[in-house]
Amino acid sequence: RKDLEMEIQRRQHENEILEGRLSNAERDSIHLQSELLTARAKAQAVLCNRHLIEFGLANKYKQQTMSNAYLDFRKAYLEGTESKSELAAVLAELGVNAKIADVRRDLRDLIHECSKQVHYPVMQHGGFVCGGAQPLGAAVAFAVLKLQEIQALSIDVTFVDEEFRPRARLSCGQVHALKCDASDEAGLTQG
Repeated sequence: RKDLEMEIQRRQHENEILEGRLSNAERDSIHLQSELLTARAKAQAVLCNRHLIEFGLANKYKQQTMSNAYLDFRKAYLEGTESKSELAAVLAELGVNAKIADVRRDLRDLIHECSKQVHYPVMQHGGFVCGGAQPLGAAVAFAVLKLQEIQALSIDVTFVDEEFRPRARLSCGQVHALKCDASDEAGLTQG
């Protein structure tokens, strides 16, 4: 029995070491991707839904794997009745027609949902951009706003609609509507 307990403790310790290595590898990957996308964002807009979420989570939850960090973030900031009314307000501010239930579904496993749409369309404007296809775009925008609000993501982000037209600026956890002009209507070149 004592041998079994020692074996269990040894394996738990090994598991903790492996999780630490995974966490460090994820952070290194996010850091490198951040450098690349930041350089790219200086010249053009970069739609990078997943990266924005991972970058904010890495800043807030420094010692956790990305999966555990997102679970903690989701429980603390994205779930509950208060967040449901906040989500409704954000959707209205963004001018998004997505259903709250659909956005909340995407928020349950946002990192995975973002992985389904990995693309970097070329846009005329510079900087970091989130949004795109709904309801995922709205879910990402809501999470970005929360990460900004808790000061885990300090960059301003442009929210684009399904046609990749800039619609709002997300800054310090607040939505600032953008006025559209003719150049915004043709703001995307599919690449």
